[in-house]
Amino acid sequence: MKWSPYQAVRSMHCAEEIIRGDRHALDNVFQWDEVCCNLPGQDDCDPAPPWVSKVKILKNGDKQVAADLFTLLDDCRPAGHTSAEAWRAGRQTASKTKWLGCQDAPRKRQGSCADPGAWAGLLVWTIGGVFALVSDDKSAKFKGQVAELEQMLAATPKALSRKQLEQIHGFMNCAVQTCRSLIPHLNGLHMTIDGWRPGRNNEG
Repeated sequence: MKWSPYQAVRSMHCAEEIIRGDRHALDNVFQWDEVCCNLPGQDDCDPAPPWVSKVKILKNGDKQVAADLFTLLDDCRPAGHTSAEAWRAGRQTASKTKWLGCQDAPRKRQGSCADPGAWAGLLVWTIGGVFALVSDDKSAKFKGQVAELEQMLAATPKALSRKQLEQIHGFMNCAVQTCRSLIPHLNGLHMTIDGWRPGRNNEG
């Protein structure tokens, strides 16, 4: 079982290719024609659309962001340009996942909307822009864990509980997704947890 994370992630990537199907097939909800770049620094950059997106060209020549599938380990979130397209993307994802014999939890599904709520530790808000937020509960828990770290350092700075540090580190990974300035601190916590390993240089 030691290699199970690798096995699960590799299998999910293979499943994702089957779920997406042939991108050129017109009856495939995940069909797309080209990749559109809307990068900062371009003369025609528009801050509203995504920086990079798959688009499909409609019969009238207009371009529309194509339906897509986003995965985190074994958790899938399909997305579509319209509510009906998002439903078709969800149906194709669920049916092919089941056909492959993978576990699928319908209880986790929700209807399509512009503010889909928490996924992968984040709240995504798409009204007035696209924002990734952490829920109030997670924010309070994060602050509590920072206070817990301070207490641990004040009480026993040379005998920290490795298991406790690992639990705090695991949860803080969620907060880092919305606050990138925390990454150096998380790296320091990671190096502290793995400080017992031999062969480290002066910089850890």
